[in-house]
Amino acid sequence: MAGSENKNPNGSTGPTSPDGKARSSQNALKHGLCSEKLILPNENVAEFEEIKEKWLSDCLFDEPLLINFAEQVAVAEWFHRRALREYNEARQHLYTQQPDFLSWTADQVKLIERFRRYLTTRERAFNRAAANYQHFYTECRRAHERANKVRKEIYEMVKRDPDLPADIIETAHEFVRFPQRYIAKLLLSHPLFPEPNTG
Repeated sequence: MAGSENKNPNGSTGPTSPDGKARSSQNALKHGLCSEKLILPNENVAEFEEIKEKWLSDCLFDEPLLINFAEQVAVAEWFHRRALREYNEARQHLYTQQPDFLSWTADQVKLIERFRRYLTTRERAFNRAAANYQHFYTECRRAHERANKVRKEIYEMVKRDPDLPADIIETAHEFVRFPQRYIAKLLLSHPLFPEPNTG
């Protein structure tokens, strides 16, 4: 009676050979290996939100594209952490089965190599996302510094000439609010940066 309860509806008792049992025990490790789902059932959404908030709080400039890069790198870091966790769990699982890695079966070696490739892919994706974010962050910072310098010079002009048009001050604020999208265009026509004499 007890034996019949352990059988599945198809009457199979599962793998019986040592290699078959080893493959069966490794099936659980494959869950989520290639998943693109952001939050898996065994993951905590609060932990992801913490990573996301870390990157978003680093954005010091009101630039939508920079915020988009920050969100991308947060997701890439989350997937990299998942890959690292699952790789370590797979190694621990295999070492529990066979402490001597030289005695691992071909299937066991194949499995850990699969996890290693997955980890490498996620690590490279995270590095690319972080590099893209850092590059654009640096561009925004430099543009922001130039904009602040221009605004300071404009205020000095206003001190010397109170009748200076008010729209010049508004232009200076546009420098700071939207440095990446506006600064190049505005500098060409700004009174402090006249267009070069090509004649």
